[in-house]
Amino acid sequence: AREVIASLEQLGQGLPELCEQLARILVVQREEGQIPPGPGQDPDFWVAEVVEALAAAGQAADMMTAALAQARTTSAELKSAR
Repeated sequence: AREVIASLEQLGQGLPELCEQLARILVVQREEGQIPPGPGQDPDFWVAEVVEALAAAGQAADMMTAALAQARTTSAELKSAR
């Protein structure tokens, strides 16, 4: 269990930066016209919505990583059954 917790913690550490990078890519793509409007759509609105959701996901990943770090530290106190 400790190894799985440590692996999840390590995975979570990169998620906030990844979310931020994805948000930047979307903004640049929109600014460069790579995300065209569809019929009756406002791509600026939807890009803003995605950027906001990615920011929230990055914050959630930070909290998850902190909780996993605590779980890893606490699980170190458990004795392995051998």
